[in-house]
Amino acid sequence: MPVNYDEILTLKIGDHTVAKNLQHAIESGALLQNEDGTFILPPYNLSTKPALFFNMQTPLNCKYLKGFLFNFAYAQSAVPFGCKQCFKVIVLPNTLRQLMALKSIHEKIECTSKCGVEVNRAETPKLYSSYFYCTGLDHAREIYKIVRIAVNSHPTLGFEVPVQIKRGCTEYEIHCGPSNKYDFKNELPELENYLKNRFAPPPKIKRNKKLEKQATIVNWIKTAYRIGDDTYLDFTGGKQLYPKSVIYDPEPDKN
Repeated sequence: MPVNYDEILTLKIGDHTVAKNLQHAIESGALLQNEDGTFILPPYNLSTKPALFFNMQTPLNCKYLKGFLFNFAYAQSAVPFGCKQCFKVIVLPNTLRQLMALKSIHEKIECTSKCGVEVNRAETPKLYSSYFYCTGLDHAREIYKIVRIAVNSHPTLGFEVPVQIKRGCTEYEIHCGPSNKYDFKNELPELENYLKNRFAPPPKIKRNKKLEKQATIVNWIKTAYRIGDDTYLDFTGGKQLYPKSVIYDPEPDKN
């Protein structure tokens, strides 16, 4: 039976239809639309890139699934069907020193992963974090064992650094409730297949991966300085990022 795409877009997610959600996102400027009707997310600012990625074995599709579908097409009212099997092993470092130690672990474990700063995200109280992306809970439990052993045995980390398993993104649980109670509408797979053809990937640009990595680590150092994490000095040769302000005596000199 032919698919009626006009009818697909009338599916109600939250308070409005998918078509209405997309129209509102375009009108607000949060989502862009090309002349051919495809949708595109605004460009990313390299100087504020928060994370480094490792061992990208499978594409994550987060820009489409969370960035486009969840935020705009579903207006944060439904978890995308494409995220149903997404589980993550999360490590929660407290300092930049620990984050950099985790970076070396990410480089060795054969699993799609990332680590970086979290303090600028309004949805979480975490300062730093690292994520290992898994397909299904069984896979997450396998990776958890590997990561837990690596963290326990690292001299800068150890048993006190939390390692956890969670499902999907924090924003999903904030807006859609506990992750063990997600309900996926039967129409979502067909709708998401259709919208995928109307989502334009970011324009390809010539990337300098070495420069991107350096810019991200500089962002980590500046973030650590801003939140009072002095372990950033480990990565500046002990040099203060900025000169300290002169502090004056509140009492006049009586001499």
